Amino acid sequence: MVVQSDLKSVLTQPFNDFNFVRSEIPEKLQHVAESSYAQPGSWACKDIDSEIVELDQILGADIDKHVSGTGAASEPIIGVENATRTARNAARGAATSWIPFRGFVRELTGAERHARAAREAILAGMLRRAYLKGLRESLAC
Repeated sequence: MVVQSDLKSVLTQPFNDFNFVRSEIPEKLQHVAESSYAQPGSWACKDIDSEIVELDQILGADIDKHVSGTGAASEPIIGVENATRTARNAARGAATSWIPFRGFVRELTGAERHARAAREAILAGMLRRAYLKGLRESLAC
């Protein structure tokens, strides 16, 4: 459930800031971060589709899709997602506002370096997925 996930994220944020808790960067994203635009091992449409599905499972639905609980694609629900994101960010801000010099603490503990690596791996995964979708289109899959 999204609400439980958001609540857990808010409650663990101070522990993330002190680098006591770290989110794992999936191995697939670590590999993709090294070569987002590498040619696929196989040019078969089913293999490209398989890698896209694997990235979707790690990254979540692509920007042009919203996946419902049944796994069916539907129109994006922008208003609800924005409201949820705003509430989550406000709660996270309240949970971390007591930490003096929070940015300095994050740099000192290595939490910011890890967060940067995680963001870069996610971006690399998104680029890889877009590359594969473009390749898939060019192959008329």
